[in-house]
Amino acid sequence: MRAKVTWISIIVGILALSVLSYAVLIFAALTDPSFAIEENYEAKAANWNELARERDKSDRLGWTVTLATTPAERDHRRLELTVTDSHGQPVREATVAVEALHVARAADIERVSLAEEADGVYAVPVRMRRSGIWEFRIRIEQGGDVYVQTHREKLLIPPIRPPGTTS
Repeated sequence: MRAKVTWISIIVGILALSVLSYAVLIFAALTDPSFAIEENYEAKAANWNELARERDKSDRLGWTVTLATTPAERDHRRLELTVTDSHGQPVREATVAVEALHVARAADIERVSLAEEADGVYAVPVRMRRSGIWEFRIRIEQGGDVYVQTHREKLLIPPIRPPGTTS
C-alpha cells in the first residue's frame, strides 16, 4: 500500500511541476518586453506594396537625413536629425516624427515629434536607457512630400548613477 501511495505522489508531483513550468513560461512570454510582436503587422503586410512605393518615392526625393544622439538629462538623450534636400539645401518647416526602440526591447517604443531648432535641424529629448542597437523609424512630411527611412545604430549609453555618487 505504501509503494502505491509513493508512486501516485511521484506522478502527481511530476504533473504539478509540468503545470507550474507552463505557467512560468506563459507569464514570461506575456510580461517580458523582449517578447514583442510588430504593432499593426497585419495591416503593414496587407499594405506592403503601398509602403514599398512610399520608400521608393523617398529615395527619389534624394533627401539626406543625418542622425545624431548626445547626452541630455538623466535617462534621456538628445535626438537630432539634420535634413537636406537633393541640392544640399536644408529642408525647412517639415513635420518630423520618429519611433525609437531598442531592438532587444521592441515592445517599448518611444514616439516623438521633433521641433525645428535651426534650418533643417530637428531635435527632441528621447528616453534611452540601454546601450545596444537602436532602431529609428523616421517620417518627414513637407508640403506634399513624404520621406520615410529606418535607421539602425549601435549606441553606447553610460549607466545612470544616483546623485552624489562618483565613478
